[in-house]
Amino acid sequence: MGQFWRLDRVVAETGLCVRSIYEAMANGTFPRNFPISKQARAWASDEIEAWKAAKLAERDKFDRESAADTARARRRGDSKRAGLTLPSGTAAIDPARQAQNQIRGFPRRLEVRGPSHTIRDRSE
Repeated sequence: MGQFWRLDRVVAETGLCVRSIYEAMANGTFPRNFPISKQARAWASDEIEAWKAAKLAERDKFDRESAADTARARRRGDSKRAGLTLPSGTAAIDPARQAQNQIRGFPRRLEVRGPSHTIRDRSE
């Protein structure tokens, strides 16, 4: 049997945040923790490793299916399914344009005053 991992180790090993771990546990898609003392809980390292292996297998299966779909679409000349165009409802946005869109609606000239860090709009 493997080790017992506390939450910080599980977060480090999986790359998930604490909230995502507990949501996945509630959904039944992540191994459940168990008590190791009156106040401490842990996960079995073997179960976390198995979950990680299943995620990698899921990714590899998707990659194989996606590649096969793309190859079939290219043979048929279907440019949309071959990934040669963007899906409907999406548009390519220039990175500079995207940066402009992010700052729209904010005052252009701001004044920060004093230790309270109040911000005033001076563009009016």
